[in-house]
Amino acid sequence: METLDSFILVTHIVFGAAFVFTMAAVQIVTGPALSKISAGEEKQNAVRIVQTRAAPAMDIAIIVMDITVAYLLYSRWDEIGAMLWLHIKTTFGFTALVIANLLHFYWRSKKKRLKAKGADDAFKKLSRRTLFLEKVVLTCAAITFLMGVTYNHFL
Repeated sequence: METLDSFILVTHIVFGAAFVFTMAAVQIVTGPALSKISAGEEKQNAVRIVQTRAAPAMDIAIIVMDITVAYLLYSRWDEIGAMLWLHIKTTFGFTALVIANLLHFYWRSKKKRLKAKGADDAFKKLSRRTLFLEKVVLTCAAITFLMGVTYNHFL
């Protein structure tokens, strides 16, 4: 059982880091770069590349994080509940993960349906909310990652 715990913890750390760094790259580098490309065929090709490469990586990271978080919450609840630091880290991480699940698995398909129906006003409103929530995920995930590194190396 100790080996399984260690494996899941290492998997959680690796995929958590991948999640944070992929999210940061998409939000800080790719998003602003795409906004500078004028609308047209070139922009559609750039968006298609991002959606076929970054989105599946994020989906895999989110699914693995869901599984590892569920296991770690179940197996280490006493430790998390006993330390305020871990409780705060868990709260930030849970917030980031719930919103990431909402954005990647529900709102993405909802935006596609709205675009296909031609509901431009609803699509724009959802897109504005998406931009805000992506910033919340990025902030919460980065705080969680830094708190985890601090806990493992300095506390």
